[in-house]
Amino acid sequence: AQYPALLDSLASSTFRRGMRLFIPTTFTTFISCLVAHRGLYRQDPLGHNLVIGRLGDSYYDQIKDWWRYTIGMSNPFGNVDIRSLFVQPYGSQLWTIPVEYRGSFVVFLTLLCLAKVHNSTRITLLCGVVIYTMWMLHWDISLFLMGTLFADLGFAFAAHNARSSDPISQPDML
Repeated sequence: AQYPALLDSLASSTFRRGMRLFIPTTFTTFISCLVAHRGLYRQDPLGHNLVIGRLGDSYYDQIKDWWRYTIGMSNPFGNVDIRSLFVQPYGSQLWTIPVEYRGSFVVFLTLLCLAKVHNSTRITLLCGVVIYTMWMLHWDISLFLMGTLFADLGFAFAAHNARSSDPISQPDML
């Protein structure tokens, strides 16, 4: 069993996840903040871009608004309200970032909780958790856990195929 390696990997992944998601996001939203303050946002001619960056009275007000937005978006303990995520003042495409952050933590915690569970039991429990999260209308979490389930199934099938193709494990046909 490689439990120390798993713990090292999960600890490292958890620590790096926020930086990997939010360093580029912070940089690009800061540029968007400056663009918004200069009034350089333009409405999409087709009307698809409904959110134009919030305008502050001064650069200080603009940066203060951006900072509150950035802290709120990167808060791992904040509520991720899927319906309100589509309204992002400094980049409408960034609604996925808080969802990705929360989903990553759920996957890391699930892997940690199920690390010492037998393969078939872990797969069964993952199926149950996927169904539960769908039932509770957490489609984002359900999809993240479904990815974990598919990866686990892939490893299980690969291990089964390796065992079944091993001539030592096969009974002699003669």
